[in-house]
Amino acid sequence: MESWSLDYQVLAGDTAQPAVWRELSKFIRSEFGRGDGQRLPIRMTAIDSGFRSQEVYRWVRGQAGNRVIAVKGQEAQTAIIGTPGRVEVLRNGKALRGGVKVWPVGVSTVKSELYGWLRRPMPDEADELPHGWCHFPQHGEEWFRQLCAERLTNTIDRRGYNRFEWIKTRPRNEALDCRVYARAAAALTGADRWSEDRWDKERNGGIEREERRPAPVQQDETPARSGSSFWD
Repeated sequence: MESWSLDYQVLAGDTAQPAVWRELSKFIRSEFGRGDGQRLPIRMTAIDSGFRSQEVYRWVRGQAGNRVIAVKGQEAQTAIIGTPGRVEVLRNGKALRGGVKVWPVGVSTVKSELYGWLRRPMPDEADELPHGWCHFPQHGEEWFRQLCAERLTNTIDRRGYNRFEWIKTRPRNEALDCRVYARAAAALTGADRWSEDRWDKERNGGIEREERRPAPVQQDETPARSGSSFWD
């Protein structure tokens, strides 16, 4: 789970209007170059459906293949990504077959994991980088402030039980949200469970199309996904 932050983009516009959605559709078709000349497309895109949900569903529905998912954060969920539920229904109340699904993300779990990784000290030059090591380009200071914009608090509820809750320490935290949902997208591809042999094949661009599908979260719940490259 060693990771690299490759890019961070802000698309200016009103999400009630189509222009910014066209820009987003264009951006997710971007490819990133490796040092060996390989061009790597984006394998999975996760988009928060908690605001202007219908606009999000409409955009997700219009994307080709199954490489875009709608997500929604769940504080109490312990799994990084859970079982999706259909959000589009027919007049009789039944789920629309082929309708958009929303994948629940255990945001508290991912934040705890990420902040634990960020606290790891720099190893000696002779040592291997630890599991979860995060690499960053020269993002601006504001980006890093957004990444560290929350802290875990412990309060006592009315019944006398401890309650842990993530709270903002500043207004803007978009960089953290993006990181959390990118982690969930990576988990959905099954990357947490890939073997070293699988990683070697991914690095060499030799994965067969049938192997490129994500490992299922639960039986018969994960849709088949089109093949693309993925970077470690």
